[in-house]
Amino acid sequence: MIKKIALVLVNIILILVPFSPLPEIISGTEVGYNDFSSYLLTCGFIAVFCLLLAVFINFKNTPVTQENLLIPAWSLFILGILVMVPLHMGPPKEGENLLQATGEEKFRYIMLIIAVFVFSAGVITSLKPFQPKLSLAGKMIFIPLAITFFISLWDYYDSFSFSSKLTAWVSSGKNAADFFPNYDFHDTWRATGRILLYVVAGWTGIILYNQSVFSRWVTAILVLFCVVSVGFCTMFLLRGPAFYFPFMVPAIALAPSYWLGIALLNRTSLK
Repeated sequence: MIKKIALVLVNIILILVPFSPLPEIISGTEVGYNDFSSYLLTCGFIAVFCLLLAVFINFKNTPVTQENLLIPAWSLFILGILVMVPLHMGPPKEGENLLQATGEEKFRYIMLIIAVFVFSAGVITSLKPFQPKLSLAGKMIFIPLAITFFISLWDYYDSFSFSSKLTAWVSSGKNAADFFPNYDFHDTWRATGRILLYVVAGWTGIILYNQSVFSRWVTAILVLFCVVSVGFCTMFLLRGPAFYFPFMVPAIALAPSYWLGIALLNRTSLK
């Protein structure tokens, strides 16, 4: 009984910590220009803490699935650690502030670009053991996965290039404050990429449920979150920026995939 209670508490902590304001509480409400190294150190300590809890789960559980799900389990878990860093850096800098924080902003999007690769690898390896048994509908998941992979790479690389584009804008004699109001963000493409991130996570959860990896309630909660998220992202497309936060935030869009990793850690074992 104590073991089960401990596992439940550890799982709740792991689900919430990367997306809680803990790094902001420790480092301040917003990462400044002079304390970025302290912020990264804080994130590092939190990552180690989460890693130890994840190892605890993996050793204390009763494995019921194939050992070859261990790699996707840890890959998707690492995804949550990666996106924690850009999530708690505060809103992206704009105007003159961006020119003063070029390195920090580029780092933000480097982490997200790496996260896209980890996300794709985690989903593919989690489905690989069951690929021969997948129905046509199950195999079609690779279509939205490929689409969101390329859209997300473009999305984060374009954002990575903001500082360079802003520098060129200012060098041409224009006002830095006018750059973003005149920039074409291609919101439809960006929202499509985020929507498909949720779709792929929910779809993966359903496939793993059909393969008896996940329980019904775990899958139901995951799918419900993804459905609500898709709804808000759609509202962003229809109604504008008022519906951007939180579900259009890149790190939040990858949260369900991180939770897939935690669920898999509960179904595999290092032992």
